Amino acid sequence: MYYTWAIVSRFWGFLIVPYALVRGGPAERCGAAIYGLAWAATFFSQSRDGNGPGIWVFVIDSLMMLAFIVLSAVTRKIWTLFAAAFAMAAVLCHIAGMIGQVNVVTYVTGIMLWGAYGMLVALTGGMISVELERYRRHRQKPES
Repeated sequence: MYYTWAIVSRFWGFLIVPYALVRGGPAERCGAAIYGLAWAATFFSQSRDGNGPGIWVFVIDSLMMLAFIVLSAVTRKIWTLFAAAFAMAAVLCHIAGMIGQVNVVTYVTGIMLWGAYGMLVALTGGMISVELERYRRHRQKPES
């Protein structure tokens, strides 16, 4: 069963990931690859029995969090720091869901907000930054 928020995030992801892979700088391409691979792996490995995403999604999100932490440390771009923070929030939602402190709807909503929308906002912010920098460099070129 698809909900509007899931359709919007899927559509947004289908737009921003290829755009970042084609037009982004090295950090944006790496971030888009990390997010795209984690997104695809989550789609194929999530539990469909109605009690949450399952342990494999937790493992995938944890690996994505570690990858964004490393990317943030290496590139020192602010959007990668936000992406790492959103990934950490998603992992913490997994932990809260696993220890039984929240119901399934809250668990899945938290993961969706932080792990999907948060990551997409961060990646989109990174792409806006890249495009603005390209525009500034283009405007500063001396005309021949």
